[in-house]
Amino acid sequence: PDEDAFVCGDDVEAKALALELAGRMTSGRALDAGPLASARALEGLTAVIVNLNKRYRGHAGIRVTGLP
Repeated sequence: PDEDAFVCGDDVEAKALALELAGRMTSGRALDAGPLASARALEGLTAVIVNLNKRYRGHAGIRVTGLP
């Protein structure tokens, strides 16, 4: 997909592996979104994207802009 992937976690090694795998699965970037506590906010965003895709019969995703 043409979107970025967000990875949260508290285990440095596990997050590094997840970032590597996510980077292979998306044409966007795999971004370190911080500690596991940040995952709660991302889960809410996922629900919004699912609802948009249902309503508009699309394939919406998130792309972060303004980062190097």
